[in-house]
Amino acid sequence: GDLIFLAQDGIRTLSASEQYGDVQFGNVARKIDPIVKALLAGIKGFVVSSSVFRLKNQYRLFYTRDGNELDNQVGISGTLKQDNQGNVGWQWNTLEGMDVACLESISNSFQDGTDYEKHYHGQYDGQIALHDSGSDFDGTDIRAVLELNEIDYGDIGRRKTVHYVRVFGDVEEATIDEVIMEVAYDFGDVATAQPGPYTLSDLGGIAGYGTALFGTATFGGQADFSNRVLVDGSGYSTKFKFRSEGMGGPYSINSLYVDLRMGPQL
Repeated sequence: GDLIFLAQDGIRTLSASEQYGDVQFGNVARKIDPIVKALLAGIKGFVVSSSVFRLKNQYRLFYTRDGNELDNQVGISGTLKQDNQGNVGWQWNTLEGMDVACLESISNSFQDGTDYEKHYHGQYDGQIALHDSGSDFDGTDIRAVLELNEIDYGDIGRRKTVHYVRVFGDVEEATIDEVIMEVAYDFGDVATAQPGPYTLSDLGGIAGYGTALFGTATFGGQADFSNRVLVDGSGYSTKFKFRSEGMGGPYSINSLYVDLRMGPQL
């Protein structure tokens, strides 16, 4: 294992800091550097709490203020993952709406053959909340956004006409009704025609043992999905964004297949 922590220059791992003594190498959150720098600049005004979610290979850090609106109670989450080429790295996202005054973990995952792990946080109003439990956000819809990097498909000098996108993913139990996919060309340039949003529907879902209700759950459903979406427009680069809002089991978007035609070299 390793130790991950918030230092004066960013989020670092102890092994990289000790072995190399190099600030750039040891900083594992370079992709969200502006967010971390804003946190460090106002660190004295925040209550900072963090924890490792071992079963998800995930590190979560919250920085909040007593009296803030929920939309301004924020945090960051980093997941250590392996890509298709076998490279291991950190993937980061932001969190909001959690009134975290302190964070505590209970885990037996150090022991062989066990996977028990619970994470709680105390709120400024005195209530205790359990993480990663249920299918709603304290009785309200869960908002989720996934925004991918700009893709130029290896040649920024040629215009690409996108025909369709196939989205692959999986679900746990009955999930939300739809996911919205947005496509932006050329970094959202206003001079380039931008298509409207597209809807991914019929994501499926499986009936979870002990939670599914007769007459409401779908039995014999699929744990994975593949949605083919016809796409309009063209550009030199493409950016994909997925968003959803609702109640239901978790879902994951694992990969995309983009069918396109390359234009002439300009």
